[in-house]
Amino acid sequence: MPFATTPELLRELATLYRRIAELEAGAGMRAGSGAPADAAREVDHLGDGLHAAVAEFSDDVIGVLTPAADILYLSDGIERLLGYRAGELIGRNAWALVAPEDVASMASARSTPLDDGLPIEVRARHADGSVRWLEFAARAWPRSAPRLIVARWRDAQRHRDPAGAGSDEARRAAELRRSAAVARVSQLALGLPEVQDVLDAAAALAASALALPAGAFLEVADGGLRVRAASGFPVDVRGRGVPSVMTLAGLAHASGAPARAPDVARDGRLADALLAAAGAGCALAVPVRGSGRAHGVLLVAGPAPRAFEREELSFLETVANVVATAVDARAAAEALSGRERLARAVFASARDGMIIVDGEGRCVDANPAAERLLGASLEALRGRRPADVAQTALDLSGAAAGQGVATVATPSGARAVEWALVPGILPGLSLAVLRPS
Repeated sequence: MPFATTPELLRELATLYRRIAELEAGAGMRAGSGAPADAAREVDHLGDGLHAAVAEFSDDVIGVLTPAADILYLSDGIERLLGYRAGELIGRNAWALVAPEDVASMASARSTPLDDGLPIEVRARHADGSVRWLEFAARAWPRSAPRLIVARWRDAQRHRDPAGAGSDEARRAAELRRSAAVARVSQLALGLPEVQDVLDAAAALAASALALPAGAFLEVADGGLRVRAASGFPVDVRGRGVPSVMTLAGLAHASGAPARAPDVARDGRLADALLAAAGAGCALAVPVRGSGRAHGVLLVAGPAPRAFEREELSFLETVANVVATAVDARAAAEALSGRERLARAVFASARDGMIIVDGEGRCVDANPAAERLLGASLEALRGRRPADVAQTALDLSGAAAGQGVATVATPSGARAVEWALVPGILPGLSLAVLRPS
């Protein structure tokens, strides 16, 4: 499997492996225990040698995966983190451990080549059935010809404990999480072709970086807003309409400014069904403003009341700006692509012959009408002057006059062709228009 795997394929894989895990759980088996015995494969020497000894001394969990996330090696720290012995998970698939709310965003965030090592946070299923927050980072290996993924998992539950939130260590960790999230969303905005994947990743990474379980992007639609991407919300919220009044996202959209709800239950402005669906005790929403129009709102929420700091608001606005730039860029690309398709349709269906030529009069492209007039195919004309292919004195180089009449000998007989040259349609290119005289 290529390392530049698409989000769609990763989501399909994740859904498949999660369904297998659900069937195993329904049969009273531990995750992965229903796999064939030979599925518990282990790459030679991964569990031996100096690297394995070093991994066992680390507080982090080190693993080696295939590009499809089959687990080939895990250090013993996985038992402390998720309650499984390493041997129980060798040969299983890591997607089966990912919480359903994080599958779409995880697939988007991990779909670009894994050569950055930037961490993201994800919810994973513990052996006792509970859900734990983990920090996950990965790199392709070896760098020269990657065929495996070296992964690292770290406990991310501790920094979500409000008791330690005010310490210097916690503040530094929070700054690092926010910086990593901005870097990752920016990479995805540049690397992913579909804006939906960027929105999925941004909703999840923005919330996770703020140690919150829920994030969403709401687009402008039908006089209000509609949930287009969500992480940590019930799966049925995607596509749900959200009114512009008495909702936090609506307040941010209407005012064009951030809207905070440090204590949702006590906020008399709100009757917000979306926040209620997430069991939100606090929430923060910022508008996503594009070039000349508003695209929507980026929202994060958590279960307990919380006062958001200025740095947290600035972070969410930065992510919103990255999202807006990504949406604008793809809209511009789609508009350009539409104009190109329109121009190509006109070029191909025109009754007049059209040839695009370089400064030496060599053919770069020609429409079917030009092929008929010259009695030669595009394949024969491309890279050559008309006189090199057909019996004609037609000269379309820049040194020639701007228009004229030339005789062309074709299999059906000689014909006079009027031509006109339109120079400089693009740097180094001109358009020649031909028609029977």
